[in-house]
Amino acid sequence: MTGLQHPLVLLRGLNRDKRYWLEFTAEFTQCEALWIDLPGMAVGDERKTPFSVARMVEEVRQELQSQGHSGPYHLLGFSLGGMVVLEWLRRYPAEVLSLSAMNTSSRSLIPNPPARVNIFNWTHITLALLWHRLRTLSRTLPMPLLVDKLTVVKDAERREHLIQTWTRLEAEHSAGNRDVLAQLVAAMMWRVRLPAESASKVQILQGSKDRFVPPRASQRLHKRLPGSTLHSLPGGHELTESHGAEVAAALIAHALSLDTAPIAHSTLNESSEEE
Repeated sequence: MTGLQHPLVLLRGLNRDKRYWLEFTAEFTQCEALWIDLPGMAVGDERKTPFSVARMVEEVRQELQSQGHSGPYHLLGFSLGGMVVLEWLRRYPAEVLSLSAMNTSSRSLIPNPPARVNIFNWTHITLALLWHRLRTLSRTLPMPLLVDKLTVVKDAERREHLIQTWTRLEAEHSAGNRDVLAQLVAAMMWRVRLPAESASKVQILQGSKDRFVPPRASQRLHKRLPGSTLHSLPGGHELTESHGAEVAAALIAHALSLDTAPIAHSTLNESSEEE
């Protein structure tokens, strides 16, 4: 994957940091990919997770600026990360050349919770988590269940490898309960508010077999943003675990089609405030 003039920023979602991109990182070895963590998620990150998506945008921008970057960027956001990049585009359109939002949703589009999340699977996961922690007297997660609910990986060897990898990563570092709660509140309260002229920068990536965020959430988001494009793949919520090459190809193709801005410092819209 090559040819992009400008950096690509990739953000994960709820209770995950950049380590969980796993093999997906290999798809971007020939372009400038910036794997950035949401505040409070990274190993050694002592920041408190904000209770709003807007504040997450500011924290991510500050992190990039501290690394010497100023944009403009191509953005990929997964789940909660998708909300962050859409809010970023609303607040700082000059900083965003293209945007891909993967398996995400918005409160304004879908007022009833069952349309934003799969209530059955969320309940199943929550009860299984509580029972697992009571049984093991630990803060660990029931990884076999999570792998089965969040991916469509069926190959036994690949599934076992993923279970072991996620278990190891969680043992090395996991976010605190307060930070995960803050992410949940931010996600529940966020709603998309994007000017019509910005929607053409948006590509929505949908896992048609997502059992965590219903695929109709992506479809409604697409309808809410005339001019956006919708790309569907037969994967689950963790779409890159089964369709990493296809996601990367769609992301790069979309970015290349909009990789036209001169390489220069972007103008920041510092007057934007949380509504």
